[in-house]
Amino acid sequence: DAELKNRFQAEAHAVAMLSQPNIVSVYDVGHSGETEYIVMELIEGETLKQRMAEHGVFSATEALHYATQICKALQHAHAHGIVHRDIKPGNIMVLKGALREDGVDPRGVRLMDFGIAAGRVLTRLTITGARIGTPVYMSPEQAKGQKLDHRSDIYSLGIVLYEALTGQPPFTGGYETVIHQQIFQMPTPPKQLRPEIPQALSDLVLRMLEKDPAKRPGLDEVVRVL
Repeated sequence: DAELKNRFQAEAHAVAMLSQPNIVSVYDVGHSGETEYIVMELIEGETLKQRMAEHGVFSATEALHYATQICKALQHAHAHGIVHRDIKPGNIMVLKGALREDGVDPRGVRLMDFGIAAGRVLTRLTITGARIGTPVYMSPEQAKGQKLDHRSDIYSLGIVLYEALTGQPPFTGGYETVIHQQIFQMPTPPKQLRPEIPQALSDLVLRMLEKDPAKRPGLDEVVRVL
């Protein structure tokens, strides 16, 4: 599919222009025969999804470290006009040796698959009107199939932070059930599930999960509160 190849190349080139310590570097983009390829930096570590499976709930301090570094990655990407569209624990890497006694090494957290995962299937799926992304981490506007901007990433990051703090995402169930909840239902406050979570942090997560994108805090404010 020529259009799909062009989109793949364009998105990969756009991501290759990003240069920030918390974003996986893309070194080259090209094709060999019929195969399109991307050359990325090799990272040794585990995804946040794997860490969640192993450790369950994180301390507020550890969750804050991860969220702050991903915010910085998104600030850089958004400043270059790139919306990730698929923020989830499986796309966040924690490098081997990143955990220290005093917390998490800021250089040890990387955001991966910047728009490329969405780009890979975007053309084919939008023709049928299908939704793109993982429903558990989808913003309401993404669940509705509306046009996305940077505020959708803020919502998805709020879901990841919620899960890191409480050990569970705010909405679970089958595909259509989660979609309905994302659009219509407000989640249980994190502090209600884990009383030791600081009130300010619980409040911030709920603001990031506002259904109306205009009511969500900007990344500068999120970083300041974190």
